[in-house]
Formats: sequence, structure tokens, C-alpha cells
Amino acid sequence: VARKLAMVEADLERAEERAEAGES
Repeated sequence: VARKLAMVEADLERAEERAEAGES
């Protein structure tokens, strides 16, 4: 479970970076 949560958190961070890059 911990491994899955770590992967999800990493995906969320990447998604936020992509959203910020897309907006600017």
C-alpha cells in the first residue's frame, strides 16, 4: 500500500507541474 501511495503522490506532483507548464 505504501508503495502505491508513493506512486500516486508522484503522479499528482507531475500532473501539477504539467498543469502549471500548460497554463504559462
